Amino acid sequence: WGYDGKALSLPLLSGGPGATFTGSVPSGGLLSVDTDGSGAGAQQGWSTLNTEGAIGGSVILTSQAGVQAPSEVALPLIASPSRNLMIPFDETGASVPRTTTVALTNTGTKDATAVLTFMDESGTALPITGTVVVPANGHFSGDVGAMYPPLLGKRGVIRVSSPAALAGTAFRFNGWAYTALPALSNVPSVSKTIPHLVNGLGWTSSIFLVNAGSQPAQFTLHFYGSDGNPVALPLGGDGTVSTLSGTLAPGQLRVIETDGSGSGIAQASAALSASGAIGGTAIFTAPATGLQGPSEAASPLTSYPALTLYLPFEQNSDLDLSTTIELAYPGESAAKVNLSFAGAVGSALSPSAVVTIPA
Repeated sequence: WGYDGKALSLPLLSGGPGATFTGSVPSGGLLSVDTDGSGAGAQQGWSTLNTEGAIGGSVILTSQAGVQAPSEVALPLIASPSRNLMIPFDETGASVPRTTTVALTNTGTKDATAVLTFMDESGTALPITGTVVVPANGHFSGDVGAMYPPLLGKRGVIRVSSPAALAGTAFRFNGWAYTALPALSNVPSVSKTIPHLVNGLGWTSSIFLVNAGSQPAQFTLHFYGSDGNPVALPLGGDGTVSTLSGTLAPGQLRVIETDGSGSGIAQASAALSASGAIGGTAIFTAPATGLQGPSEAASPLTSYPALTLYLPFEQNSDLDLSTTIELAYPGESAAKVNLSFAGAVGSALSPSAVVTIPA
């Protein structure tokens, strides 16, 4: 679907141009639907997935930036749009400006006028209000700083209220790199896990926490190394600590950042306990090298660890594509994990493996 709610035809590598794609995914299999990148201008829109089975996945957007290396961002499939969304924004940055684009989709049959209000990092409501119209089956996107110049130099949370259920996300641009900060709604008040954090040799991690509830909420973050032991991370003004606690007002954003110091790259995970509906995303950033600018990836807060996981992978040496798997275990005793692999059609691949994850 396009901005106007009308069917949008895309040039697909499989099946040719079309506004609809129909297929099947075998049990345990993988289906990749790719556009070919052709066209004189960039097409933007959204897609809906109708399925009779338990199909999940992600969408990867890839930008080709001339002399820069390609930059990618992953978007999760959204199962439940909401009339009330909280979306982090970041319009800060000194030597490398950071900007935020917000995207909203109306899956309903009537146009929706969404009201946008804003809070800064301290939890204070800003005297800024906006409205955007999202057509039925349509899409809206806009640069937050360009739409509302008083937000430049600030970061915080956008509250989106709509008479119709909307799906939404933000894209945080950090130079050439960009990352998705998904909208929050109906956040469960349970412990959460951040599967992957890094720091050192210029690599940094930023944890975006948002209180999506209606009451103040306390939180505690515990950081663990790959061996399962507490690890102290350098968090700038918060000190070098293995545990960090705080309180967030309703709608408040807290950004916790490592400083990138260290002679090696430390890898970690984090466990979040909170008294309320705190959710968010972690972003880890690789420093710029030579002609290549910084690159980023997002590690979402996971609410419900599972005994069985399905992880897509792609290995192609000709295209320089590889996949790294990160697993975090919040339990109190070591766990043996069986890894088995399947091809796109669901057939078993060799080899299988067993790995042990410390408590």
